[in-house]
Amino acid sequence: KCYTEVLFVINTVMIDLAGVFTIKLVKNERAKVILLLLCALCPTTYVWILYIYTNTFSMPFIMGLLYFGVKGLREEKQSIFNITLGALFGTIGFLIRPTTIIPMIALVISITMFVKKWKIRILSIGVLAAVFCVLTVTASFGMKGNLVEPDNSRAFPFTHWVMMGVNEKQNGFVNLPDIKYSNSFSTKTEKMTGEWSKIQKRVKKMGVGGYAKLLMKKTAIVWGIGTDDFQMYNVCGEDVPDFYQYICGDKKSILMIWCQVIRGVTILMAFIECIFL
Repeated sequence: KCYTEVLFVINTVMIDLAGVFTIKLVKNERAKVILLLLCALCPTTYVWILYIYTNTFSMPFIMGLLYFGVKGLREEKQSIFNITLGALFGTIGFLIRPTTIIPMIALVISITMFVKKWKIRILSIGVLAAVFCVLTVTASFGMKGNLVEPDNSRAFPFTHWVMMGVNEKQNGFVNLPDIKYSNSFSTKTEKMTGEWSKIQKRVKKMGVGGYAKLLMKKTAIVWGIGTDDFQMYNVCGEDVPDFYQYICGDKKSILMIWCQVIRGVTILMAFIECIFL
């Protein structure tokens, strides 16, 4: 129980640090206040404290990557220094949660597009790549030397997640039929062979147009659900107080509507920011 409470505190710190970097990204003081209010009024800011996972632990590193990356693009004199700090944050975030590679790729694209001097452009991308390679290799050797080698014989290979991602009937989400299909194979090689066969059939059936529709539908669902499905992860509470029913119980409708309102306002403000950027 004590360990769980400590993790709750760490989770809170991680979420708050991500908020600090997010606020610091914004230049306009009025916009900072509005953004701070959005963070404070967003219900998922609080409910995710109870869910210990890599998505919250990686948040400050993702936002640190974006903060120092954008700062490097804005301030030419300290560009390389800020890019280096961004690379450090991004690589640590990648080691916690591999999807952090997506904002790192976005930073590389931004450097390519917006840095005018080609020497600084090449040096910035080189620094990013060097920091990423050195830290990941060091971490890999460190874990092999100090941690017990895990038994991954029953683990899902990357093809499993790609297979689910192109499942048109399930909108590209995690689903039980695909999990059962992967588990029907005994070895990793058999899994990858069977899953790759499914991937090819599904992509061929959808075609380019069908796959584009699937991506748009999945994106709309993911960004459209203001609750981020937090109820699904918090329905196993025991000895819960009375107000629990207003969060995950029969009277959760008001909270769900509020989540949708905040998500809608957030997306609208992001759209306005893109227009006037």
